[in-house]
Amino acid sequence: MLKLLGKGIRPISENLVQKQADGVAIASENLSIIKLVKAFSREQSESNRFKSNAHEIQKLRKKTVENSSHFITCITITCVYWGAYCCGG
Repeated sequence: MLKLLGKGIRPISENLVQKQADGVAIASENLSIIKLVKAFSREQSESNRFKSNAHEIQKLRKKTVENSSHFITCITITCVYWGAYCCGG
């Protein structure tokens, strides 16, 4: 069961890391071309692009926390049963 939960968490974590890297890339790109963005009145468009990426990161973090809580619950239950089995309870 733990292996199954781990398989569910890994793709979400990988996607989260990629989205965070995308966010850093967007911010870096915008800072390096700020004069062009202002010259062509693209501030709102670039702001929306960054906000969209930040929203995706937030959703992925929420999924990660939800899956982690299931993982921790599973480990706790396993430990309780294992402890009861070992102690003869």
